[in-house]
Amino acid sequence: MSIRNSITGPSAETTVGKDSSAAVFNLPKQLLCESSTYFEAALNNGFAETATQKITLDDDDDHPEIFRTYAAWLFERELSQESIGEVADVEHHLFFVYIFADKRGIRRLANDVVTKMSSLWVTQSIDLSTTVECLPLLLPGCTLYELTLDNLILASRAGTAAVAGPTAKVVVGSGANAKPFYVHKQLLCDSSTYFTTALNDGFAETKHQTIKLDDEDPDIFLTYVLWLYGGKLSREALPSDQTEGPFENHLFKLYVFADKRGVKNLANNTITMLAAHWVQKCVTMSEVAWVVLLLSPNDKLYELIQDHLILELREEILDEPKHLLAAMDLPKEFLFNLLRRSGKLGKQFERAHHCFEAWSEWNMSLEQCKRAFQEFNTPLHDQSRFLIVVLEYPIGYTSKLKDCHPQLSLLPDDSLRFTTGTPQIVHPGV
Repeated sequence: MSIRNSITGPSAETTVGKDSSAAVFNLPKQLLCESSTYFEAALNNGFAETATQKITLDDDDDHPEIFRTYAAWLFERELSQESIGEVADVEHHLFFVYIFADKRGIRRLANDVVTKMSSLWVTQSIDLSTTVECLPLLLPGCTLYELTLDNLILASRAGTAAVAGPTAKVVVGSGANAKPFYVHKQLLCDSSTYFTTALNDGFAETKHQTIKLDDEDPDIFLTYVLWLYGGKLSREALPSDQTEGPFENHLFKLYVFADKRGVKNLANNTITMLAAHWVQKCVTMSEVAWVVLLLSPNDKLYELIQDHLILELREEILDEPKHLLAAMDLPKEFLFNLLRRSGKLGKQFERAHHCFEAWSEWNMSLEQCKRAFQEFNTPLHDQSRFLIVVLEYPIGYTSKLKDCHPQLSLLPDDSLRFTTGTPQIVHPGV
């Protein structure tokens, strides 16, 4: 049916958006139904919308500006600059037009978006920050998803052998949250000892060239994929929420992933980015508590966190009560290693601390422990006072600890918070 005949019939009312931002569109029913399997079903198959000929689109990804582009495209029969309108970011807008078209069964509009994006990326480079936001919203394997990856390749590593060969399928996450990624096999193997083994050494994954990572986060894996194709770890490749906590947390998860999967260069890049980040901002103690549990004392990230905390101890950044409370969540072994790394604390305090450890674990007498402290005449710097306060001794040791060193009795009672349980580390007594 020609567009001339399509616009002469009855219209249907479509409300797009939520609350005050919602907009109402009255469009010819025939045009809607010819273009979209969704509108065809809603307006003709006995749903509530069939009786009223009114449809409401109020999902989070339904925006009036996107629908306005669709409406203009309906009449113009092409995705022209006029139908797109004066949007601030054409690339971002087109991504969401594609998502709308794919969701509502508007196949020709989706194809036109792919064509438009192809032309756009001939004249300008792909926007990595837009890609990070929009790529997870696309179904892996769809046309725009593949086009986006292709242009990432062209923008960074065009013509290399790594991106000319076959791809492997990596399914990341579990249940409804699982997402498939199609990544060039050579890139995976060049970057990771884990993928090299899994895809080449005769395992089940080798035969099917499919790997399942049930225990990994799709958002973290996407950052890895963008790093693979982009050749570097940039802020644009990270989630848009770069406030202090979430930003560090994403990098911690990325490092743990890289360390676990043998992606050494990505782990190093993550360390570099964290180090640069902490030049401008303090370490967020509440954020590091979980990650240090997964690291060994010889790990680069473990050492980086310790180094920055030592700097903050020396600059008395950690004296505030909020930092004392945050440090309570840090593992005891981590705090003791922090004592040992700090040059200002000296061996005298460490040896005296061994005495208290020995007494607390082997029931060394209080008098023996007091004599040990007196023998070494251990001075308590501000740094050591902070650390000894947050070391997690069992309930009941608080008063004994104060008895062992008079300076500790000057600390307010509410600053000494100890957890129940037996100390987990054993140090040799003096």
